[in-house]
Amino acid sequence: MSIPTLLTDTEYEVLSKLWEIGTPISMKDLLDEFNKEGRNWKMPTLKTFLTRLLNAGYLDVELGKRYYLYKPAMDRVAYEQKNAQYYLDKMYDGSYTKFLNALIGRNSLSPEQEETLNAWVLKCKSRK
Repeated sequence: MSIPTLLTDTEYEVLSKLWEIGTPISMKDLLDEFNKEGRNWKMPTLKTFLTRLLNAGYLDVELGKRYYLYKPAMDRVAYEQKNAQYYLDKMYDGSYTKFLNALIGRNSLSPEQEETLNAWVLKCKSRK
């Protein structure tokens, strides 16, 4: 299934919390985690976000001893790479040059930024 890349801020917050926890977790325990941080959500609220993430392919679910346990379907790095590629393709026709021109605009790179970018280009070339 193709995974859409755009999440609401709250959906991303739920996914981030699951990455942070690092192990499958029940809805009740996840709700407790959010409410400890002052969210004051009710079970239906969290269930809505989990259902959206599950239906979109961001979550996996497994049956625990008594409850369903939720876990991310991908790690944070895979998510970030997928999003970066989505934006590069959608907004810049897949062109790194167009992206960098938009990012830099009329500004110039600092010496540190130029050095970092040059090092990245060399690293990419060595992967071929």
